[in-house]
Amino acid sequence: MAKQSRTAILTHYGRKSGQAYRVTIWFAAIDGCIWVGSQDRSPNWVRNISARPEVELDFGEGPRPYRLQARLTAAHLERFERAILARYPISGRLIRLLGKLSGRTGGCAFSAEPL
Repeated sequence: MAKQSRTAILTHYGRKSGQAYRVTIWFAAIDGCIWVGSQDRSPNWVRNISARPEVELDFGEGPRPYRLQARLTAAHLERFERAILARYPISGRLIRLLGKLSGRTGGCAFSAEPL
């Protein structure tokens, strides 16, 4: 992983079509493992990953295959949020505030295992 990379390109695959889609996401390292997530479980990329956890992540050095595992307990979500706020101190707090103001609930986090 390119440690200087601020974002990653996540390639996920459509639940029905199997078509590849790309989204730019934030990530954090927790205990040496990459985690990604969202404050909301409704975006297509989150739903696609839930159906097909094999993805590609590109940290600026080309895409590499990973399998994502959902980490949905309150403890996991809190740990992921703390890691994101540590990595993105200003923009992370702003996004968290906007999410709360919009009434979003039900965040999700995924740990990434290289394949």
